Amino acid sequence: LVDVRGLWKATELASRASGGEWEVRTAPRLSQYIFTDRHYSYMYVPGADPRKLFAGDADNPTAAEKAEAYNSLVAATGTYTLSGRTLTLSATVHKNPNEMVGKPLAYAVESDGDTDADGDRRPAVLTGSGMAHRAQESRVMTVRR
Repeated sequence: LVDVRGLWKATELASRASGGEWEVRTAPRLSQYIFTDRHYSYMYVPGADPRKLFAGDADNPTAAEKAEAYNSLVAATGTYTLSGRTLTLSATVHKNPNEMVGKPLAYAVESDGDTDADGDRRPAVLTGSGMAHRAQESRVMTVRR
């Protein structure tokens, strides 16, 4: 039995076009994934660099600063189901509004053999296809508690 509940940190991200080679990206500088019994929430800062601070009034950033801030954060929250090895995320709120159109994101959950105190296997890798509008991509995320 695989159990995803708990607090997680992404340690590796990779993607590929359908039939292409995997491209491993820099692990997120900061990340937090939370899974409860039914809900999930995650945020991460892509790449190795810290987010750039606004130069002037933080309550009135420039259009360029807003765009850079948007590109420096990935975030979503919603509900999930775990059926066998398939983890399906359904976003309620997502940074990208195109990810909130009712098309869930499915991952295959694999375990690295680690178990918790109850003997449940903890997943180490989540792999899956992107949303319908990105169906040619696959992603992998290695996570650790």
